[in-house]
Amino acid sequence: MSFDKILTKEEESRIIDLINGGSEAAFKELVQHYTKRLYFYAWQYLGDQHMAEDIVQDLFTEIWTKRKTWHPNDTLQGYLLKSIKNRCLRYIQKQRPITGSSIGLASHGEQDEKIATAVDIQSVARIENTLLANDILEALRALPERCGLIFRMHRFEGISQKEIAKELNISVKTVGNQIQRAVNILYKKLRHHIDSE
Repeated sequence: MSFDKILTKEEESRIIDLINGGSEAAFKELVQHYTKRLYFYAWQYLGDQHMAEDIVQDLFTEIWTKRKTWHPNDTLQGYLLKSIKNRCLRYIQKQRPITGSSIGLASHGEQDEKIATAVDIQSVARIENTLLANDILEALRALPERCGLIFRMHRFEGISQKEIAKELNISVKTVGNQIQRAVNILYKKLRHHIDSE
């Protein structure tokens, strides 16, 4: 079965059923299709190559170990991304609790939409130009800790500003300011790529 296109719910159900039934071929295709994007995603959260690899490998190991009862309620990609995010957040919380104050910046501009597209995780996973991919990852890793966390939650997971504010126990205004701060920082670092498109 090919994973080169967006899968329908029926196709996803069939893949899950095959894995539930112990199909190593279906599981290997799942791993091959999603490993790269999940690795980039984990790396963006952690900034640590080996830990990102470990977290992705642990997720797939758990899926295979629990294959008989594994049945995600979300889309496959949605399930995998949320699982990686949760594992990364748990690791970050154990290593270094989130601290810091908000820093607000100017209103949203045209670069907001450009940078959101440029650093979308699916786009990163498809990038063939290694230099651009590395520049994006380095720019994301260089974001201040809380600023980067809020940006990733909003841009990569699609979590609303209100939900982020509730989860991190901060104001919605602070969330908005941190997102805009990240956009401005990333735009400056990636401008030479964005403006040349």
